[in-house]
Amino acid sequence: DDPDVDPETMSCIEGCYSSSQKVLFLHLRGMFDTHSLVKQYQHLKEEMNEKGYLSVWAELKHSYARALLFLFSISHVLIVNHPSPCLDISYIHLFRALDTVRLKLQPSVSEALSKITGVSSDWATNGRFCSPRVLWFFENCPPAFRRQIASKLGVDWKKEDLKKVGHDLEDQIYSILRKSRVITNVSTNSLFAIPPNKEYVFMLTEPDPTQDWIPYLVNSMVDLCRNPNLSMEQNHCSYGYESLSDPHRQTVEQRFQAFLQQHIDQAFSPNGFEDNTGRHAHLINPFETPPLGVLLEAANVLHRLMVSGTPPASLHSLLDTDVRFSEARCSKVLPLATATYQENLPANYTREYHLKKVSHALGVFGEYARGPLVESYIEQLQKECERHWKSGRQMCEVLSMTGNPCTKPLHKGDGGELPPHQLEASRMDLPIMEHCSGVRYISACDCGKRQGPREDPFSARAANCDFYQLLGAECGCKNLDRITFPVFQPSTQDYRAAQLFSGLTGSGGRKDNAHTSNKELGTQPCNTQGLSLAYVSVQSGGENSDMLLGESNAGPSHQRASATLLTESHQIVIQVSDTDEDSSKEKSLVRQPSTTEYLPGMLHTESP
Repeated sequence: DDPDVDPETMSCIEGCYSSSQKVLFLHLRGMFDTHSLVKQYQHLKEEMNEKGYLSVWAELKHSYARALLFLFSISHVLIVNHPSPCLDISYIHLFRALDTVRLKLQPSVSEALSKITGVSSDWATNGRFCSPRVLWFFENCPPAFRRQIASKLGVDWKKEDLKKVGHDLEDQIYSILRKSRVITNVSTNSLFAIPPNKEYVFMLTEPDPTQDWIPYLVNSMVDLCRNPNLSMEQNHCSYGYESLSDPHRQTVEQRFQAFLQQHIDQAFSPNGFEDNTGRHAHLINPFETPPLGVLLEAANVLHRLMVSGTPPASLHSLLDTDVRFSEARCSKVLPLATATYQENLPANYTREYHLKKVSHALGVFGEYARGPLVESYIEQLQKECERHWKSGRQMCEVLSMTGNPCTKPLHKGDGGELPPHQLEASRMDLPIMEHCSGVRYISACDCGKRQGPREDPFSARAANCDFYQLLGAECGCKNLDRITFPVFQPSTQDYRAAQLFSGLTGSGGRKDNAHTSNKELGTQPCNTQGLSLAYVSVQSGGENSDMLLGESNAGPSHQRASATLLTESHQIVIQVSDTDEDSSKEKSLVRQPSTTEYLPGMLHTESP
């Protein structure tokens, strides 16, 4: 037996029909069963990482409650299985939520049942053929009545004592259900009924050895060693695991069958269940035992309506108390956090100041908000703060040449362009105005004679041209002689920065370095002076003269060197040339600016 639940409904209802008793037994398997929970663990783990524990737990309770609502609408008797001999108070909230949703769904259920052939008018009107009875099955009894513990303590109890404990537990259950208004004097008006004159609590005096048989086997062996005169039936011990549980299982099944059979027999009686109490005890409640075919057809219709169909929103709201508490708490704190953000705001402020205020508002919100809806309300708070900031309070934030931001509201620049972080299609209607940081400097004109205040510049032209032109016109130094430097204008698409220095060092590499730089700059070597230094023999020879001779024979470019200092002979040799040759060399000083390479680091408004 390897049962599995439906991944959509998170539940599975198993059925077994006893033809001899004419009874249909239904068994609900849900995510609260250990076996089903272990099989769906990986899926639930992924959901918990995505949604959180409380949200996943609420979904599990919701799916399980829908299956229970179906069973309460299609059953005569329901058995609640609980491990400990006490009533779980969480059942109270579950039962009240199911009863509320049952009443809200009653018109839809009545309409669906009225279309089925064989369904009586009372059944269709009430949405069920009777108010079911609920029986309680506790897998353990109080510790003093457990056989193993009692034998160790030397306590001898009788069946009458255990029955008295069961009756006390019944009174406790009835009192709790009655005070919480889960059950009333008229069973038809309640989700279920409690039999007034029959036992409805069944307790086991020993745990089932098939569930945890290793401790049971050890304890049985210890008891047998302590008292070897005990019979085999008293120890429930035999050879083999299967034979170990047979006597215990047979005894429990017989007791439970007798306990359940009395309620089944009363259901087949002419009057059915008579569970009204007080002054309404004489009222006859609607009660039917429909044929199996009609019952199955009605069960299919109700299952599609309550379990497989669209879930009722009211059930989810009633069961998910954590979400309701979180919603009430967060909705109360959200206006307080929003007011904290809007407190003492300037007319316009930067994104950094906006994020600082949002962080402060989130701190106030996180101090009081609780529950699974905190994350969604945090997103709502952030969106509200963002909307408030962008509704006319957003600062331009364009940085000036000195690093100061523009303090005006968000706008377009002089050319109609937006800053890179504000390129949004929805902001194309922004006004056009000049940037202003509110910072002013005192600068002098070109000659330094006159000083004047200048606005913090936001462009290279405003920083280096416009101000000096205006101040120069007032001073008069605008008319002074000026040297105009050539501006790099590329003639090709593959222009690049010039490489001014090479990696060569030393005296021997000085000439090659200059030659390499000229080659990289794309220019030919030319004369830079009218006079050039060359070799004139003054001494008879020697190493220095040979070296100079070698340099003079190297080529015309070396013969046109500027000067050669002879460190060892302390003599300067100068070659005197003709006048015509000097004038031609002076003309060659005029160089055209490069159109393929520009000087790195010397940028201007027209630099590429």
